[in-house]
Amino acid sequence: MIKADTENYTKLNQKMITQNMLLKGLNLRSKQLLPPLGYYIASKLLHEIVIAINYLHCFHLPIIHRNIKPQNILIRPNASDKYVKITDLELAVYHDPQSLSHTQSRGTKRYMAPEVNGGRRYSPSADVYSLGVVIQEIFNFDINTIGKFKNNSTLFDNIEEVSSDCLKGMASQRPTCQHILDNSNEWTMK
Repeated sequence: MIKADTENYTKLNQKMITQNMLLKGLNLRSKQLLPPLGYYIASKLLHEIVIAINYLHCFHLPIIHRNIKPQNILIRPNASDKYVKITDLELAVYHDPQSLSHTQSRGTKRYMAPEVNGGRRYSPSADVYSLGVVIQEIFNFDINTIGKFKNNSTLFDNIEEVSSDCLKGMASQRPTCQHILDNSNEWTMK
């Protein structure tokens, strides 16, 4: 396992707790859409998260993290360049497409891709599935109920589509992290 310098980083989960307290202060309910400033901050964090996961996936033999979740995403509060660090590589494996499958059912069930949970072969797209769940948590929405919160706002349309694409049941239909980054101008705020 790789140990991270956690002294200068705060777990994303702690930031989300703070965000939930902010939502209560703004009289927003859980799973109510973020205001534009919240969306802007969430999109900047997500951009860095996708860069970090893409870094793992771009090696000659890609690394599958297998446990992407908020508790394994650290945020450095006073950084001048990169704020995000992905931690807990204990379950990470090199992905060799020529080999047999990887160990099944590794990771946290809520964030686990269907192919991992179901005992089928998997690839780096399993991390993309986990990313889809993290997106919903960062942006404070649920793909099944977002429609009733939109109120004619189109701000969340593109990030909702990114999350839906990441959560596709068939791994081959999910985007790569590079594809998500290449299209980030569609879901980030400038």
